[in-house]
Amino acid sequence: MTKKLYGCSNLHTLEPYYSRHIAAMTAEGLHSKSDIAAELAFRDREIVRLQETVAQAGSFLSGLFLSMDEKNAQRDKVREAAQRIAGIREETETA
Repeated sequence: MTKKLYGCSNLHTLEPYYSRHIAAMTAEGLHSKSDIAAELAFRDREIVRLQETVAQAGSFLSGLFLSMDEKNAQRDKVREAAQRIAGIREETETA
């Protein structure tokens, strides 16, 4: 026997989603397996689209943070250089 794709027997763990779907399917007249499968396919496609969007946003944010880290490192180097220059100026002024 193959593993069931739809194997949740604890419907109360699916609330309030289950009740909403039952009400919507009844109101929309979705009684056949084909009608219900079409709805599930639409939702699957939307879930994949949203997952891809989240992944792209994550990649963008990761790149942004890397860019910020690089800028912070450059800023720190500039500060160090400025401090060195200030130290050299002090040495030359007191000499």
